[in-house]
Amino acid sequence: MTGRRVGRSHGADLRTSRRILAAAVSSAAVAALLRERSSRRRAVAAGALLFWSTGTHLRLAVRDIRAERYARLNSGIRSALVALLRSIVEVSGFDVFDVGVSLFIAERHPGRPWSRRLRRIEHVRSASLPPRSGVTWSKGKGIIGRAWADNAVLFADLSAMYNDFKTEADWAVAPKELRMGLKWHEVERLRERYSGVIAVPVVSPTSAHTIGIMTFDTLAQCHFGPLMDDNRLAGVVVDLMSEAAALVADLLEDTH
Repeated sequence: MTGRRVGRSHGADLRTSRRILAAAVSSAAVAALLRERSSRRRAVAAGALLFWSTGTHLRLAVRDIRAERYARLNSGIRSALVALLRSIVEVSGFDVFDVGVSLFIAERHPGRPWSRRLRRIEHVRSASLPPRSGVTWSKGKGIIGRAWADNAVLFADLSAMYNDFKTEADWAVAPKELRMGLKWHEVERLRERYSGVIAVPVVSPTSAHTIGIMTFDTLAQCHFGPLMDDNRLAGVVVDLMSEAAALVADLLEDTH
């Protein structure tokens, strides 16, 4: 009886022990699996953190490189325009406070990706006035837009072009070749501010496409006539502007 009890008890204990062992093994396996999963999660989390951190550093590095590159570009462009204005003043005799130079770059029009416009990215003038004309230059519009469309150097004595028009009705019947897409209020702004302009294309050295326009302008109180009457002087000014435009084109190409 005792033996059987012991035997049964031993058998029961063995079965219990096996169940406990199986449970322990199962628990250990589950625990190991959980540890493995936890390790994987930590590894994934660490990897994600490392990826995010590395990506952040890369983005910051790229941003810094771009910022430095654009800072050099802007500095180079401004230096070129300052040197150009000084040179023109020296050879022409214009008062430095009566003249200015600007750089316009062709870009897609915001909100109208199918069309392009010229955006002024740099301007050098000793005088604080006048304010911008507010004209949006598109291909063929005004002297600046026409120079872009034709890829040609253009001169315009704005006083001579616009002063005969006194009202919007007068302007409405002006020849299309003279209006060049300008509205009356734009003409009024232009002639209030400027007496003349020279527009020179900025041409990409690789694609040979016009990527911008460089301009020289004289203020309304300044007589533009000498540049229209003196071919030698006009040629010198255009040569100076063309050299500056080529330099700017190279700078833009290197940056992009």
